[in-house]
Amino acid sequence: MKKSTYIIVALVLFIAVSSAFRANGGSIRENVVKIYVTTREYDYFNPWQVQGRYNVEGSGAIIHDQYILTNAHLVNNSTFMQVKRTGQTKKYIAKVLFIAHDSDLALLKVHNSNFYPDSRPFDIGELASVGDEIEVYGYPNWNEQLTVTKGIVSRVSHEHYVHSNVSLLTCQIDAAINPGNSGGPVIADNKLIGIAMQMGQGENEGYIVPVPILTHFLKDIEDGNYDGIPELGISYQTMDNQDMRSFYGMNEEQTGILVRKVHPGSPVRGQLEEGDIILSIDGVQVASDGTVPFRDEERMQFNYIVQQRQIGERIRIEVLREKAIYQKSISLTMHAGGRDEKPYNEPTYYIFAGFIFMPLTENLLYNLGGTPLNLSYAYYYGERREADEQIVIIMDVLSDEVNVGYEYLYYEIISRVNGKKITHIDDMVAAVRENREPYHVIETTMGDRIILDRRKARAAKSRILKTYDIKHDRSKDLRSSR
Repeated sequence: MKKSTYIIVALVLFIAVSSAFRANGGSIRENVVKIYVTTREYDYFNPWQVQGRYNVEGSGAIIHDQYILTNAHLVNNSTFMQVKRTGQTKKYIAKVLFIAHDSDLALLKVHNSNFYPDSRPFDIGELASVGDEIEVYGYPNWNEQLTVTKGIVSRVSHEHYVHSNVSLLTCQIDAAINPGNSGGPVIADNKLIGIAMQMGQGENEGYIVPVPILTHFLKDIEDGNYDGIPELGISYQTMDNQDMRSFYGMNEEQTGILVRKVHPGSPVRGQLEEGDIILSIDGVQVASDGTVPFRDEERMQFNYIVQQRQIGERIRIEVLREKAIYQKSISLTMHAGGRDEKPYNEPTYYIFAGFIFMPLTENLLYNLGGTPLNLSYAYYYGERREADEQIVIIMDVLSDEVNVGYEYLYYEIISRVNGKKITHIDDMVAAVRENREPYHVIETTMGDRIILDRRKARAAKSRILKTYDIKHDRSKDLRSSR
């Protein structure tokens, strides 16, 4: 071969390698961004004030339509946000377009077109399989340099997302995920197969938001709104015990799960009852351990079938009731975690006669830390007839002459105020406002009574607010209730 031929071949190879690098490693790096967030944190013990503002950092991935995909927990309650591309120094202001607390996802946008690279954004791949090799890109531990860690997918299963406490499909990986990796792309075969989400309990154990959850989110927002991931709104019991199956009249071929409770707001209310056996969903047989066929020899929780659908779609449920089989068509109207406030939003409160009344929420339970058992049990297992019902508690007592002797009644649940049953904090406000009797009578589920002179309680309002440097006696969402 002539020398000139060698040169031409070498040049062609160089161009090919360079192009491959740009199409693979080069374009991957260009589409990874670092996110700088200024956020605020609310004080649930002093709900009228912000506990503080602080800065957090994370990662993101540029996908189609100049969207930046990242985690909800990174950008939630942000007051200011900037992003910069890998290898660049200039930061650009970004805004949150959509946020999905249930699946811990958010879409950001930079309105300055100079921010976006010329290269093609990430293509979204398929759900990874156990043993697949992956790479995690991001900016962990306040690092300004892009970090890449390699690993494999070690498990595909339903797990609780820390941000929302909702059980959804996820992939466990053995690549390290550290603070700052949140929202960073997880790549396999040069395609986006997930978003880094949270650390695990063990060393080099992390979890990612996988493709089916990503694509569900992106499809959901096509109409300009995010509706959420649907759920049936039931508690169930597995039926592995043969005697249990016989008791409910199941034959040898039948498997399923027992409906233990239908929750308030559930879309199956009026269609399913306690004691029903769910045999199949959309024609897929539910095993007695609550799983359904997934891929090859894999199995997944039956919720996976429901969670693939969008809010407003219908599913078919085959039910065994008193040894007879019924077919039910269910419209999916309830979204996962839908009965509670969004994570870390501004808390609702109402101050009256120095008592701080608040609705009991998961956010409040989380902030209480060592939560009293009566509150945890009431929230998770208490009877609520309607989806919008709340449990109202005395969060704390601001000591004043009007409430002397009642200082120990914090963390108690309110049952009635002036004879009216309390099922929402709005009821609490209305019961106080509408009372014309000489005394207010507040009753708790523990049997305690708080008796307050109506005139003295009204006169104490400005004094208590001034003493404790509180601007409003109620949160913004209650200020129309006067």
